[in-house]
Amino acid sequence: LTPVHVGSGITYNRNIDFVQESGRIGIVDANKVAALIGSDITAIDQWVSAIDKGTPLLDFLRNGRGLRNVKLEDVAERICVLKDTNHQAQNLKEQYRTAIEGVCIPGSSLKGAIKTAVWNYIANSDFVESLTLKDLVVVDREGKPKLTKKGDYIWDDDKLDSQLFGENANEKTTRFLKIGDVHFHNIRTEVHNIQVFNKYPRNWDFKRDDKGAFQQILFESIP
Repeated sequence: LTPVHVGSGITYNRNIDFVQESGRIGIVDANKVAALIGSDITAIDQWVSAIDKGTPLLDFLRNGRGLRNVKLEDVAERICVLKDTNHQAQNLKEQYRTAIEGVCIPGSSLKGAIKTAVWNYIANSDFVESLTLKDLVVVDREGKPKLTKKGDYIWDDDKLDSQLFGENANEKTTRFLKIGDVHFHNIRTEVHNIQVFNKYPRNWDFKRDDKGAFQQILFESIP
């Protein structure tokens, strides 16, 4: 099972937009940092220089600015629970949230899941047993299944969807399915380290970068 994650489209960068300390991730609040180091040009230049060098923000503040007692809370707009500290991920994908209600799963994201549940309920055994291969794949004008260059079928659910829910937008019963957003008030999100597991020509393996290292990314998620 993967974490529940509907992204906002925002990606945070380590030591610039987020900082990690032990089992917690803090999303950096630039105004808090500026209040600690001062807003004069020299202080800002030192901060930019620390970012360019890849110096962790808390190290910069504690060692470079002499703020020995600075805490994660002092620089973060919010703090998330980190579920896996054994990683080298440099990016964090933000969970979708609204300015007023906080962390949220929009209704548009839930509709597909609910439609699948309805699909499962109405697709009884008689319906399933009546299906043929042509109902499940893309076919050509002669009704023969189309194949990929590798000789695989091209699976497609358009025919099933039409049989179960209606032929077109005006006839589909799902047009009556109205799903609202789900808000999670005052909840502390979790951050999970995710690796992509891909199917390659000969085997399954985790995706790697150009240097052969596993590609990892952090996702902010709803507990």
